[in-house]
Amino acid sequence: MFLQYFYCCIHRFLSSVCVVLAVLLVGSEAFSLSWPKFGRCPDLSVQQVFQLQDYMGVWYTQNGYNLAMTQGKGRCAYANYTLDTEHNYVKVKNQQISASTNKWESISGIAEPVDPSKDEGKFTVNLYVWGFWKVTGPYWVLGTDYSTYSVVYGCDNFLFFFHYYSSWVLSRAQNMSPKAASSFYRRVNATLVKNNLDLSTFEAIDQSNCF
Repeated sequence: MFLQYFYCCIHRFLSSVCVVLAVLLVGSEAFSLSWPKFGRCPDLSVQQVFQLQDYMGVWYTQNGYNLAMTQGKGRCAYANYTLDTEHNYVKVKNQQISASTNKWESISGIAEPVDPSKDEGKFTVNLYVWGFWKVTGPYWVLGTDYSTYSVVYGCDNFLFFFHYYSSWVLSRAQNMSPKAASSFYRRVNATLVKNNLDLSTFEAIDQSNCF
């Protein structure tokens, strides 16, 4: 959930022609989850008739794709969304326990609809680093039932021919029983398959020992 915080660093690193050529030539599975894809960002379908108020509250990250590159290693990651009706935007607060320090880290910002005239789950998130540096990134809700699961996708184009993306599987419950998890992942998989995403390539996020 700290995707936008690291976009600038990622793009400086990936903008090197030598790096891109190495990726194309090597084609190693070792790079498949953390290196750019050829082509522009796909125009994936997002949740329609989006109920913004129902989406507010706490969401826990259960699985992620390319999260190590975009948010760093950590556990107990979650986001808290609060609707600001006066300014018509969503207040965002992301937190996780850092793997390197074993301490809570957080970043805050706001999320706004890409097109306010469209009632859909497509947002732009602006996060503020050190209180003054604004970093912007996409937040697309591919599917959600508001009460149990949400699948989120963010993608950026660079060097015209490449794109880099991350994806999150979010839950309302931090921990689930086997029965609840089975139902949860059936719904998640339906959304992922619809958008040509593969859950087996996602990394599970540790939600234990969070207090």
